[in-house]
Amino acid sequence: MSAADARTVLLVEDSPEDAVELRRLLARAREPFEVVHAATGAEGLALVRDTKPACVLLDFHLPDMDAGEFLDALRRQGGGRLPVPVVTLTGQEDGRSATAALAQGAQDYVVKGTFTAQGLGRAIENAVEKFAIQAELEEKRVALEVRNIELEALRNELQANLVELADATRAKDQFL
Repeated sequence: MSAADARTVLLVEDSPEDAVELRRLLARAREPFEVVHAATGAEGLALVRDTKPACVLLDFHLPDMDAGEFLDALRRQGGGRLPVPVVTLTGQEDGRSATAALAQGAQDYVVKGTFTAQGLGRAIENAVEKFAIQAELEEKRVALEVRNIELEALRNELQANLVELADATRAKDQFL
C-alpha cells in the first residue's frame, strides 16, 4: 500500500446523515483520514478493489447486503482472506450484530453515536494494527508449516538411509 493510502478510509454507509457525521469525525481525528464513500455494499466492494483503503468502516445494515454478506464477498475478492481491515458500525448496543461481524473477520465494531473523533480514529488505527499483526502471524504460521513439511521429508530420508545402512550391515555380517 502506498503512503497516500495509509490514511484512506472507505466508509460504506447508506445513511446520508450518518455519512456526513462520520466524515466530520474522521476529519477531526488526531491525524485526519481521507474518506472515500460508498452507499451500497456492491459499490463498497468495487471501491476496495479500486482504492485499496487502509481500512473499511462498514455499516452493519446496507440496502443490498448486511455486514456478514459484505465480509463474505470481500473474503472471496481477497482470495479467501480479507484484503483489508474492517470496522463495523452498528446502531444496536446489544452486541449481537457486532459479535456476528467479529466472528466473520471484522477487526472491531463501534456503536453509532457513542464515539468521539479520537475514539473513532483509535478504533480504525487499532484495526489496521491488529490486521497487520494477524497477517504477520499467518505468514509465520505458513512458514512454520512449510518448515515442518521440509523437516518431515528430511526425517523420512534419514529413516530410509538408516534402513539401508542396517541392511548393508546385516549383509556384510552374513559374509563374515
